[in-house]
Amino acid sequence: MPKLNVQTQSNHGQADHNFNLFDHYTKEALLDGTKAPDGGIYSCAADGTFDTKHIRRTLLSSSINSLFHPKLTVKLVENHVKLVKQKLAGYHNYLDHQLFGLIFDPDELLLQLRLRADVEFMDGKRNLIVKSRS
Repeated sequence: MPKLNVQTQSNHGQADHNFNLFDHYTKEALLDGTKAPDGGIYSCAADGTFDTKHIRRTLLSSSINSLFHPKLTVKLVENHVKLVKQKLAGYHNYLDHQLFGLIFDPDELLLQLRLRADVEFMDGKRNLIVKSRS
């Protein structure tokens, strides 16, 4: 199984963390409203790109309390996506042979982002890196 190399900077200095949802779902299924693990409706660009804007839109359509929507900024989503993708790439590279099924996919990304949002917004806990910058 090939190892993943998660590149976190593109040529433009922005995080490169795009899945293509067409690699995981058919275009027809996405047009019919394919649901993410927590009930959100997947959103993607016409070419299937699942970038920060679409990830955020999918999270906003999920069961996250609407009171937390203003806190779910593009910058917050972009930062957490980059961190989660690095973690998932590590899992893929070192544990995938022990785990049955894919762990580097859009569903797992959204589950990890949802967990981070719940911990930060509901429990009031913040990432240690964020705390040290505050």
